Amino acid sequence: MTNQFGSANLAVSFPSPYTIVLADQGLQPLLGYSPEELRGHSLQILEGQKTDYKLLCLAIEQAAHNRPSTVSIVLYDRFGQPRCIACSCSPLCGPTGVPDACLLALDESEVASLADAISEAPCAKALVSADPSHTIQLVNGRFSAMFGILPAQSVGRPLLA
Repeated sequence: MTNQFGSANLAVSFPSPYTIVLADQGLQPLLGYSPEELRGHSLQILEGQKTDYKLLCLAIEQAAHNRPSTVSIVLYDRFGQPRCIACSCSPLCGPTGVPDACLLALDESEVASLADAISEAPCAKALVSADPSHTIQLVNGRFSAMFGILPAQSVGRPLLA
């Protein structure tokens, strides 16, 4: 897919409620917000009915432990319209080398349609990264039931943990 709206970066502080401390100009075309409008707000300002906020929080917490991850998430623009977003969460380290914020790289994505396809599959499905860590990126309900683990507990973890 050609990325019609571009990409954006924002940084949130640790711990929850994940206050937005930095944002770039890419937010305007992507979600309709200027960086100034979002700074100081909780990340929940972008949450809506279809947002898996627990999954997003898990990805941010992974970054707090120096484990970057990418999740497919639905965020809402300033007009209340859902946007399918690939969200890459990476640690932002201070002078001591300890993560003190999380960088969220946001890109409009068709991944949510893949998420729908996986969630509607008649058998257990998981999307696993091909990089050496083999991180679980997405699972469906049948996968969760088969292995007795919630999606928020499996996403972001290595397959062979």
